[in-house]
Amino acid sequence: TWDLSAPKGHLPLSNQLRGVRVMAALLSHPAWSKSNKI
Repeated sequence: TWDLSAPKGHLPLSNQLRGVRVMAALLSHPAWSKSNKI
């Protein structure tokens, strides 16, 4: 169960087994690549 007493900046989704894959996919997205600077 999630509640508002979690530490600031805490991402409950990233603690779950499926969340690990979600975070990995998000952080490997081309938008985070240094070669794609605007």
